[in-house]
Amino acid sequence: MQNTNFVNVTGLPQDGQFSTAKDVTIMMRNLLNNREYYKFSTIYMENYTHPDGRITELVNTNKLIKFYNGCDAGKTGFTNDAMFCLSASAVKGDTRVIATVLGAENSKSRFNEISTMFNYAFANYETVKVFEKDKPFESQIKISKSKSENVKLMVDKNLTVLNKRGFKINAEPKVSLNDNLVAPIKAGTVIGKIELTDTSNGQIINSANLIVATDVQAKNFHDGLQSIADEWFLRYNFSK
Repeated sequence: MQNTNFVNVTGLPQDGQFSTAKDVTIMMRNLLNNREYYKFSTIYMENYTHPDGRITELVNTNKLIKFYNGCDAGKTGFTNDAMFCLSASAVKGDTRVIATVLGAENSKSRFNEISTMFNYAFANYETVKVFEKDKPFESQIKISKSKSENVKLMVDKNLTVLNKRGFKINAEPKVSLNDNLVAPIKAGTVIGKIELTDTSNGQIINSANLIVATDVQAKNFHDGLQSIADEWFLRYNFSK
């Protein structure tokens, strides 16, 4: 975050404390990485029983949990300086969207604006799986002393790109391998990383570990002799 500064732990107005919609969205994105959060963010109403037996009915201030299909997270806020604010998230299929509104005139308008942004995002963008988790694919990477030239690899998570519907995906994969890869290598071993980069600006969109899908066997003595024989045969025929 480049435009945020905290001077207290409450978030209440104080000189020198500020943030932006973009930075609040970054905060929300990181919060959503904590799966425990969804156990609480998805509850709309809950009864709290006090030690003396009294019951207080609690209502989630993020009304979109109830009124927007797919909304499962969010945080409202209000101060006289910031006015009505909301950062919320919704998911449909494989696509998750975060939208943030700061400085809305009233509570109703912040919910309407977030809903409008959700609708626009889901209508115009989709999440495309470029590489699917645990789905092996052939590669031409070179591993020293490997018996085979083709190595089956996998990624440890889905590598996805948020892409505008109807447009070509503007991302390309870049592979970086660990140093000194020598066969044999057991299936499940992480041997490097694959990154999806934006072709327009070179920025990294997403990344995952590269994993060997099947055992990479080492050449034995017979394989070595066969390679020498094959190489000799090719050289002999080409020389003729």
